[in-house]
Amino acid sequence: MTVRGGTGESGASVPALLPWQVHAASAVGAAHVKDGRPNEDAVAHQMLTLPGGPALLVVAVADGHGDSLHFRSDRGAKMAVAAGISAVRDWSAGLSGRPAEIKLSARRGLVPRVVAGWNAAVAADLVGHQFTGAERKMLADLALPPPTAYGSTLMIGAFTDDYAVFAQIGDGNIVAVLPDGRSLSPVPGDGGPDKSHTASLCQDDASDAFRIGEIQLAERPLFAALLATDGFGNAQTQDPWQAGVAADLARFGLDHDQDWFAAQVPGWAAQCASAVGSGDDSTIALVINSAARPRGGLSGADIHTETIPAQTLELPVPLRPTPGAGDRERQDRGDPGGREPDERRPRRPRWPRWPRSRAGA
Repeated sequence: MTVRGGTGESGASVPALLPWQVHAASAVGAAHVKDGRPNEDAVAHQMLTLPGGPALLVVAVADGHGDSLHFRSDRGAKMAVAAGISAVRDWSAGLSGRPAEIKLSARRGLVPRVVAGWNAAVAADLVGHQFTGAERKMLADLALPPPTAYGSTLMIGAFTDDYAVFAQIGDGNIVAVLPDGRSLSPVPGDGGPDKSHTASLCQDDASDAFRIGEIQLAERPLFAALLATDGFGNAQTQDPWQAGVAADLARFGLDHDQDWFAAQVPGWAAQCASAVGSGDDSTIALVINSAARPRGGLSGADIHTETIPAQTLELPVPLRPTPGAGDRERQDRGDPGGREPDERRPRRPRWPRWPRSRAGA
């Protein structure tokens, strides 16, 4: 799925209004395939032409929680990305563009629109698709409101010629890549001592749980931004992985064009979702800025060495399956699917972070 200033349809392409291009893909996790469950991630993007203002590209990625309490989270994730794009459209129409106001405006104007839009979509879905008696009883017994069934995370990126704005609730990763291969995290971590839960759109104080970031591109140009669900991050062989991935992306940008990235992203998502990756649904939205191409002598080169083999990668056989990978119990993210604690888990085979598809070999 690639867009050059387009609407997010697979293969959509219209004349570029901005130097940003999106390459996006989502792959159902191996554990979901085994259990007969759908892909509970969602991704969408759209180019907006603002009245009397600059063009703006918006990208949204969501991860439905997927456990028994969040039994409609695949729908919730789709509603989340739709609400995110609609909210950015309304919010950006009146945006002044002054740096001091953008981040504050995102907090006060964008986030409430996202939350309200998502809750409205949930309410409309409940009218047309009522819970079964057993589903109502389960939520009532736990004193949980109906939106719990649709629980989802959400990441949003909005890009113009002048700035990039990011908003995130819950887990997943947003990684900004500088032209010299260094990485930065444009939004704060979700913090807190409890790493076994993630914030969610379904919680009562969802607006307060959003984290906001803003980058002025004249001061800090970006080559790329990566928005990825935790199925991608949990598949990496290194922890933390962000610096190495950023260095790789910049290095690829020295030698490859947008079409190459478009061919690679689906394979990267698929391998991360495989049984030798995380086994969880994996979604990637890679936004590349053709106006800030990497340059020689990347500082990222001494952070991590090249990991892609010369030949097409052959996937190793996993040590043993990890059933249920990717589920969370009440937004549980620390030990997906009830797997054993980290010290007792089988070691994941060490495969390169960036699987190369045959199209790119």
